[in-house]
Amino acid sequence: LASLDADQALSRMDQGATLLDVRPAEEFAAAHLAGSIWIGLDGRFAGWAGTLLDLEAPIVIVGGEDLAREAALRLARVGLDQVTGFLGDVDGAMAAHPALVRSLRRLEPAEAAGVLGGEDAPLVVDVRTKTEHEDVRLDGALSLPLAGLRGLIGEIPADRSLVLHCKSGYRSLAAISLLLHEGLAPDSMVDVLGGIDRWS
Repeated sequence: LASLDADQALSRMDQGATLLDVRPAEEFAAAHLAGSIWIGLDGRFAGWAGTLLDLEAPIVIVGGEDLAREAALRLARVGLDQVTGFLGDVDGAMAAHPALVRSLRRLEPAEAAGVLGGEDAPLVVDVRTKTEHEDVRLDGALSLPLAGLRGLIGEIPADRSLVLHCKSGYRSLAAISLLLHEGLAPDSMVDVLGGIDRWS
């Protein structure tokens, strides 16, 4: 597994590779490289990678060597063997390319509820499955399941800010990273920490 520096990783992304960030959720939310997709190793990692990533594109894993080796192994088990290297010095890469650093807003449910109760309230987007949404949901939430989100982006109003949630916070963060990758503005999206479980 080749260790890449920032310029090498970014060059591969410019050539069509996917930057797959596998660091802990709080690290990705605090700071990450623009265009990267987050899928955490502590969830159904390989399954979501197979669902969300471009299966034809090379993959550059973002994270330390141990994380990268685990990720590459788990990807290979489901046939995603196009990993071309990893970017281990993430802090150094962001220091070298500050214009490419992005961060995400994540709110506790009480904070999110306050945002939703104000003027020009954001649209709530529920990325759980349709069944989960039907069982329990927030009033007015738009159901856009993560598994098909790439094909549903056209259903998201361009003039609304968004509050995304899932069950526990894993899928919603992956969803936000995917939407950012597809060109949505970072300041228009907020993630609910702990999802609807903590909200309840």
